[in-house]
Amino acid sequence: MKKLKRRKGFTLIELIVVIAVLGILTAIAVPKYSTMKDKAREAVDMENIMNMQKAVDLYYAEYDKYPKDSTDLKAAILDVLDTVPEPKACTVFYMDKSTGKVKSGASLPDSGAVEIKE
Repeated sequence: MKKLKRRKGFTLIELIVVIAVLGILTAIAVPKYSTMKDKAREAVDMENIMNMQKAVDLYYAEYDKYPKDSTDLKAAILDVLDTVPEPKACTVFYMDKSTGKVKSGASLPDSGAVEIKE
């Protein structure tokens, strides 16, 4: 009887199965990663809005009025924060002049808003 030589390594079928499993795992992980990245950007924006709102509220407490233009608004924010934050998930941060509320959006409203930028 002849002895068959035992070769070391993987068969083609085993390699194909492993590649298929890795492909399935990647197909599941990539969308979840991008979703988590978007949620993280939104969370950063919300935190920045809350911090800028605190700066506007402090300005109002001190001067009994909201900042009237972007220069006053930037100065109020820089009194509280080291820098003026840049939007991550949205396009623009702005303050509604009438209510003093800091908001975010895709674009600046037509009237009654002061853009927050560096």
